[in-house]
Amino acid sequence: MILIVTNKINAHADLIIQKMHELKIPFFRLNTEDLLTKNSFILSYDKNTFNGSIRNPLRKLDFSKIKSVWYRRPQRPHLTNIICNNDERIFIEKETEKVLEGLYSQKV
Repeated sequence: MILIVTNKINAHADLIIQKMHELKIPFFRLNTEDLLTKNSFILSYDKNTFNGSIRNPLRKLDFSKIKSVWYRRPQRPHLTNIICNNDERIFIEKETEKVLEGLYSQKV
């Protein structure tokens, strides 16, 4: 499975994904600006191993199935729909960055 980390308006990613569909290459597109609004995570950390999965409205990805990652111009997650004060917003942003760092650092 190929994890494509990008944004919603990335024309290059759109073209590659179209070709992947044609070739029936399995992939999971993660639009990072939608990270907190259109995705759900199950995360665990045990014995120096980061495990889990991510689900969006179209598909689910178990982290153990990732064989390759294409990192193409991700954006910061949008927090506009999340009601919180400034301290909470800072906490959410930092925690989100750590989740992404954990995901990016996985050895496949």
